[in-house]
Amino acid sequence: TMSVSVKPAVARSRRTVGQSIIETVVGIIFLIPIVLFLFDVAVLVLSNTANDNLAKSAARAAASATDGSGKGDGDEAEKAAKSIANNFAESPLIKKSDGTDFVTGFHWNGGTGNKSVTGGEAITPAPGDGQVAVITTMRVFLPVPFPFLPEKQDFKAKAVEPIVSISP
Repeated sequence: TMSVSVKPAVARSRRTVGQSIIETVVGIIFLIPIVLFLFDVAVLVLSNTANDNLAKSAARAAASATDGSGKGDGDEAEKAAKSIANNFAESPLIKKSDGTDFVTGFHWNGGTGNKSVTGGEAITPAPGDGQVAVITTMRVFLPVPFPFLPEKQDFKAKAVEPIVSISP
């Protein structure tokens, strides 16, 4: 008579399944923090790009704003820049750094000696004749803060554009 033993095959199969489960759990323990860190990095990169685009858009709006008063003092340009910045929607991750405005620096140089400098941040070097400069600042909160990274990060962007709304 011939008898077949089933026990060694079943025991080997259980060991293989148990080993696979342990390897998967250990792998996930290392993989999850890496994925969450990459998510934080992606948020930082996208926020920095959004801030650069906001500064450029605000500077373009200021450069093309016309001053109906004829004073040429840059007031309309500043309003145009701040209007663009105020249209940028805050989110739980992106806030205004000072709580009031994304535009933290503005300098308009109409070329006739009339300069308008407002905002809390000086722009160096100052734009030349016929240029406008805008600084925007965003405060970005990390979705998954890590112990070795700050919970929030401020991004600043500066854009300079030639003024196209005044004639020489």
